[in-house]
Amino acid sequence: MTTLTIGPPTHDAYVNDSSGGTNYNNSEIWARYLSGPSHYIGCMYFDLSTIPSNAILDSVSLYIYILSASAAANSDIVLQRFKSSWAESTITHNNIPNVESGELFNEDMDSWGTGWKSLQLSVAEFEAMQANNYGFRMYPDFTNFGTLKFASSEYATTTQRPYLSVVYHTPFRLETYYMDALDPEAKVYDRNGREVPPNEIRPNNFIRVTGLDLPSSKKYDNLIEDPAVSMIVGAKMRKGGAVQITPDRNVFGDAILKRLARR
Repeated sequence: MTTLTIGPPTHDAYVNDSSGGTNYNNSEIWARYLSGPSHYIGCMYFDLSTIPSNAILDSVSLYIYILSASAAANSDIVLQRFKSSWAESTITHNNIPNVESGELFNEDMDSWGTGWKSLQLSVAEFEAMQANNYGFRMYPDFTNFGTLKFASSEYATTTQRPYLSVVYHTPFRLETYYMDALDPEAKVYDRNGREVPPNEIRPNNFIRVTGLDLPSSKKYDNLIEDPAVSMIVGAKMRKGGAVQITPDRNVFGDAILKRLARR
């Protein structure tokens, strides 16, 4: 698995429904409920383009550095995806976008303290946000007075600015490479037919040997049983331009590749 850190937010701010036309874009983000009622709503947007398109997400966490937190019981902080775009310098309560019904996060904050706090986000909701990323709001779903204040992307201490931690893995592609046993140059190709130089052949992938009367017409339950398939441990260029592959998976496939490597 791979852990990717994304942050700080590309833009963030907060709005106040009792001052509907005011933009709050400074070093702090508030999610707050006051009598009146009055809600301060945090708004955040992260650029998610660095997440690989084929990534399978395992977990996503939002890290915020809390400057102050106080709330009674049943004071839920709710994160929901925006439905449309917004700008950090112009967002107000009067023009804040609508949100999706699903929740990225929902937790009672009555026991939260100051310092770093990790918010475990819904992977399904986060994946939906990847497809249409307009950021999200942080809404104080409180019934009593409560305040959450944390460092923003403009906070003076740069190491305390918000960030995302995305843990993901990529699908393992089987039979990534192919080699014709009758090719005197022992060239290696990828699944699209492109010749692959030795320095681009990645270990821990499978290679299928073709061109010999191997019993590969049979349907095997797995690659370990298939004698035409071996796992690549390493690859390098031999003198004369031939590729030498170090295999490791089954006896017959290994023998074919080792014979090719001696050419």
